[in-house]
Amino acid sequence: MKNIIVLIAAIIILLLGLSQFFIPQMTTAKKETNEYQASIGCRTIQEACEMYKKVYGDYPKDLLILGTDSHGFLSKDLSKGKTIGYNYYYERTQKGFSLTALPLRMQETGRFIFYVDETGHMTACDKNSSCAAIGGD
Repeated sequence: MKNIIVLIAAIIILLLGLSQFFIPQMTTAKKETNEYQASIGCRTIQEACEMYKKVYGDYPKDLLILGTDSHGFLSKDLSKGKTIGYNYYYERTQKGFSLTALPLRMQETGRFIFYVDETGHMTACDKNSSCAAIGGD
């Protein structure tokens, strides 16, 4: 019986040691997945805004209208301005629109802030305001 308890304790210690290695990697992978989804979400919203403009002559006043059954340019979830780990902030401007995707918790759910406007040029910025263009037309 004592040997079984020692064996179980050794297994628990081993698993705790391994978790120190695997959990940070899983957390990084989750952040990267959130960031990828946020960048795709920005591109999807940007394209939906362009389609809306072609049909109605101007950019939408908000994201919600893009997800209504009568318009259907976006999924209802994305039109609410949320994906896992990120929130989207849309504003119609004099020239077009601006869209910003912010992590729910910087460095925890994502490391980058994404920005796109009517030009289609997307930028990603880190917490130090170091920015880089990504993708784009």
